[in-house]
Amino acid sequence: MSVKLYAVLLSASLASTAVFAQDAPASAFGATLGATFFTMPHIDKGIAFGAPGATSSSVGGGGIGATFGLSGGLSVGKFGAYDAAVGLSGFTTIGQSNSTVVDTFTGPGTVTIGGYTTPANANVVLTTNSVPGNSAASAVITHTNPQGGVNNVNLNVAGNVNSYGASVAAGANSFALGGVVTQQGAVNSAAAYAAVAASDGGVFFAAGDLTGLAVTTNVRRSVIYTGADLSVAMSTNTGGMAIQGYAGPSYRLLDQSSKTTISVDIPEASPTATTFPTYSMARDEQLTSNYFGGVVGLNISKPIADDMTFSLGVEGGVYYVHDNMEGRESYSIAGGAPTSVPLTTVNNANGIGMEADGVAWSAKISPSITVALASNRQLTFGGAVDYLSRVASVTRDGSVASATNTYAGTDDGTLNYNGSSQTAHALSFAPMWSFTPTVSYTGQF
Repeated sequence: MSVKLYAVLLSASLASTAVFAQDAPASAFGATLGATFFTMPHIDKGIAFGAPGATSSSVGGGGIGATFGLSGGLSVGKFGAYDAAVGLSGFTTIGQSNSTVVDTFTGPGTVTIGGYTTPANANVVLTTNSVPGNSAASAVITHTNPQGGVNNVNLNVAGNVNSYGASVAAGANSFALGGVVTQQGAVNSAAAYAAVAASDGGVFFAAGDLTGLAVTTNVRRSVIYTGADLSVAMSTNTGGMAIQGYAGPSYRLLDQSSKTTISVDIPEASPTATTFPTYSMARDEQLTSNYFGGVVGLNISKPIADDMTFSLGVEGGVYYVHDNMEGRESYSIAGGAPTSVPLTTVNNANGIGMEADGVAWSAKISPSITVALASNRQLTFGGAVDYLSRVASVTRDGSVASATNTYAGTDDGTLNYNGSSQTAHALSFAPMWSFTPTVSYTGQF
């Protein structure tokens, strides 16, 4: 996802200072409203796919927001053939995006969804065997949570069976879920599933013939982008055009709040009255990026009709960036038939935090048309395409180092998990783009 939004606000200030170059009043003020359409870097799901059917490793997409800005300028006199002015502009953009990806699997293998951390005192063994006429599967879970509660599930079936077992510890501070599906006859297949969650982490495993398994990942992201520029501008008139160059310090703050929800729909073999409970994992993550730097730009304006002027602005900037990320995670189970599991949510006490530093550069182009409403009042219709080279996101690997399996292209094998792991997480960086149509009102006095 990429966005750069402030440029339109600055062009209002530049339009104002351009008026100074024509012996207009010594100060100007402008207000800008705009709708912003943007793309931002994708966020990794954190799912380790070992079976056919996965669509992608990340979720992202475009979003939309609203921008409001204020800008002002003050003429400071002439320097030779140039008029000089100083300008101050600020803006705030609020945006949102909502993206959903569904991975539906078709064939044998494994799927692992590891949390930031996984439960320490847990052991999971999943075994499947699809020998014709003797399909069998088992799911064995033993777990003691950090508070001393116990979760045990032991399933071992053969034939045409859908079966599950769930255990919620006293105090609802941990749970375990196991499920097995076997078919024999015209179709011979076997699958096993397990989820364990406690205050020290959570993990989900699927193994065997995973045909029909659906994993839905939804990412909702809120974006607040704000900043200010202090610019010194020099203007002149030549060939019937007003030309203005400017430069100055610049600051940006980009705040991203994302909520990622991963829901697992375990498939049942038909016909059956059994419905498996739903397992889900939710992540709340906050990414804050501070940009400290400066911008330089050029604005050219030319009358195209009475009381109407066309302008074209270009701008570039360089920033030092400091990124900070904090994340929290929770795990839930609910539902099922014939025995419904009450909604149980367990929070992971082990959040994550990461920091990074780097350099970003920006670029923008902003055409506009300004209509004079009076000798000292203008209305400007414009648009800006903005680029920012470095915007933070999160990469993650849902695999769990303490889990091993023997699956190799068939639904016969064993998956073992024993002991805690910390899944790999890191900050990653990608560009951000935006397009912002705007309306600005500017006055001189």
